[in-house]
Amino acid sequence: MYILTMCISTMSSDKDALDIHKSIKISSGIFKHVLDIELRKLTNVKLSPCSDLNDKILVAYYYQSFAEFHEVTVARVINSKQDNALISSIANQISQYFDIGGQQLTTFDDKIVCKWRMYFQLKAKFYLAEARAYQALSLLDKNDGGGALKAVEEAFKVQQQAKAFCDEYAKRDAPVTQAIPQRHPFFLQLESMIKRIHNTTEFENTLIHHKKIANECPPLEQATHGILQAEEYIMPKLNGLFSADAYRAFDIGKNVGKPYKEDKTAVKSVLQKVGRLFRKHFFII
Repeated sequence: MYILTMCISTMSSDKDALDIHKSIKISSGIFKHVLDIELRKLTNVKLSPCSDLNDKILVAYYYQSFAEFHEVTVARVINSKQDNALISSIANQISQYFDIGGQQLTTFDDKIVCKWRMYFQLKAKFYLAEARAYQALSLLDKNDGGGALKAVEEAFKVQQQAKAFCDEYAKRDAPVTQAIPQRHPFFLQLESMIKRIHNTTEFENTLIHHKKIANECPPLEQATHGILQAEEYIMPKLNGLFSADAYRAFDIGKNVGKPYKEDKTAVKSVLQKVGRLFRKHFFII
């Protein structure tokens, strides 16, 4: 939600949006790299059921970041008042990404992944509602008043489902700051937008199109452009400081039972070298 807020805020610049978009696109590429390449190198390793190295957990991470950098895309498309059909198709694609991510978590312990899975569910419903709302406007542009009425009716129905997920999400305990998504402008704006589109659709259909509401909702279009692939991640070469001695220094099993003073100097020296390496190559707050 913070991502989208940053992108649609009048205070955020184009550079902010590009930086956020690029950062999350890179993160999705890293998850894909670990899933496709690094995970295969692990053999005879026993992992806990909800380990970050579980393949389904990694797929969920991947689809979350993949969907989130496209949130930036659709926010800018909406902000620049692009074609309604394009907005609808990208929102529909994002909804599918969140839905796939959430499906990866269905077999895990509910006490551990329940809130995370709800995040996927409410986001999937949110973007499906948005896709239907902009589909209604697109159908109006094509003089299909009946289809537009049905699409906006479906948008309101799905938005109510998203709201129910938000209510349930807010009730769940979490080890981090408790979010109440239904109070967030990100969600409040969706409800007001759907009401506005509903009023527009009814008004124009009454005065211009004179169509009865369609029996079935028209299928949503798949995005033909606006969808990007994850940034390909290439593993950097190992720095010389990460020697066998450095790795042995991190083996606390070998230090158990030894007097602190005996190993303090050697370990401190290695840690200082590693610290300098990280400060050189990474921004650390």
